[in-house]
Amino acid sequence: MLGKAALAVLLVLAGLAAGTRPPPPPVSEETLEKVAGSLEMYVDRLPQMPKVRGYSMERGRATPVHLAVGMYRKKWVMKFVIEPAKTRDHSRVPARLLEYHAKVAEEEATRKRYIVMYEYDDGATGGPTHLYINGKRLEDPATETPRVGATEVWEVVNLTPDDHPLHLHLATFQAVRARGLVGLDEFRRCMARLNDAARCNVSQHAAGDAVGVPEHERTWKNVGKMAPGHVTTAVVKFLMVDTGEDYPFDATAEPGYVYHCHILDHEDNAMIRPLKLIR
Repeated sequence: MLGKAALAVLLVLAGLAAGTRPPPPPVSEETLEKVAGSLEMYVDRLPQMPKVRGYSMERGRATPVHLAVGMYRKKWVMKFVIEPAKTRDHSRVPARLLEYHAKVAEEEATRKRYIVMYEYDDGATGGPTHLYINGKRLEDPATETPRVGATEVWEVVNLTPDDHPLHLHLATFQAVRARGLVGLDEFRRCMARLNDAARCNVSQHAAGDAVGVPEHERTWKNVGKMAPGHVTTAVVKFLMVDTGEDYPFDATAEPGYVYHCHILDHEDNAMIRPLKLIR
């Protein structure tokens, strides 16, 4: 969590989770970053305020359960102490950063996939025991087998009460929207029985309030927040998004890749699946 900066400090968000922001926006108040996410920042002192002492970064209590602004306990983990400059600083924040060749275009997708997040309990106390993606274990055969160079749309259906940061190895994606699920209990029961989003009429249930993607997250990334009780639509690219070209190596080689929840204990409790690229 990035807290409020002193007036004499300018923070500019250059990139996050393997992506950059063209043009890089200033961070004026607060930016809440997901669990295991990453931010790349410019920290710049404005020349008209020479007496600034420092700026602190906070670690939030923004737990994966109902990750919302305000639900954190502040704790300082880093402080910048700004001393008088010994030499003249001629550096500048560039007006634009990396320009991506790849476009966020759902119509270019060759396939739509439903990625469904489940949580299971012990049936007695209601305590969670494990989490699966699409009702399958890591050891089960790969069901996500995209072609190298392909663009896909992934509809990530989060049936759990937690906010899960979904991390894709190798691939890059960009969330374009999220929508709340209505009749969630009914939909959960159907999914527990059929494990088939289409047969359970997910399009009818994904009719709740729309949630916009924050401006600072509108870039190509390899990890993104999946809100509980929502369907998040993401455009996924299996290529180099900066050039639009195929990977400069054999992405189909064994042992392949994985995608998983980026919360370590969720990943360790089976919220991880193989990702196998094909030609």
